[in-house]
Amino acid sequence: YGSINTGTTTGAAESSVMDTTSAFDDENALGTHSLLLEKRKTSCMGDYIKSIMWGGLDGVSTVFVAVAAIFGGSLTIKTILIIGVAKLISGAISMGSGDYLSSKADLEMMREERRCELWECENFIEGEKSEMVAIYVQRGLLAETARRIVSILAQDKDRFVDVMMVEELGYDANAEDASPWKNGIVTFCSFLVFGVVPLLGYIVKTIIDKDVVASSDAHTLFIVSCSITAFTLLIMGVVRARLTSQSIWLACIVT
Repeated sequence: YGSINTGTTTGAAESSVMDTTSAFDDENALGTHSLLLEKRKTSCMGDYIKSIMWGGLDGVSTVFVAVAAIFGGSLTIKTILIIGVAKLISGAISMGSGDYLSSKADLEMMREERRCELWECENFIEGEKSEMVAIYVQRGLLAETARRIVSILAQDKDRFVDVMMVEELGYDANAEDASPWKNGIVTFCSFLVFGVVPLLGYIVKTIIDKDVVASSDAHTLFIVSCSITAFTLLIMGVVRARLTSQSIWLACIVT
């Protein structure tokens, strides 16, 4: 009897250890998955950075091209300033509204995709679970581990759909929290702030000397405009490199 009891106790202990190990593996897998999603959320804070860079680059380049074209036509400094400011304002409105409308369209598309995934989870959950298991296996997880993770996630359909939106469809984890009108305003302001750079020399000169018309001044101001525009682009390249962990030289050259 003592031998039988010992064997039974040993078997129970081994079973308990296996259950504990399995639970530990599940917790580790889910913890790792949560960390990955959180990392994606942090890296997706570039929504406003995207709008700043997009509006800023377009503002600097558009206004500078306008200034260069007008300067090539041998027009007066005041004419350059008037047309440049008009281009600055119209471009900011166009870019801001364009970013708002495109961001709104992306958000509406994402919400429609989420409704479809939620319907599929409610009506064909096994198929959705199989798809997620296949995705995790393709990324290197063992099939059994992938099945356990998906099985746990599927217990909460809303959470499961959130995961599928990221893993299956490739949407940002925090994309649904995006604000189209904020993106539009950021792009509008960025265009104005950076777009005014090529005009700074003309604005300062006009304020100091309201009767400036000399061609020598026009040439000097155009050189100043070229210099500060190039410097601004370099600064934007450095900022872009710091945010994306790229080579500073490469980012500056690309910018």
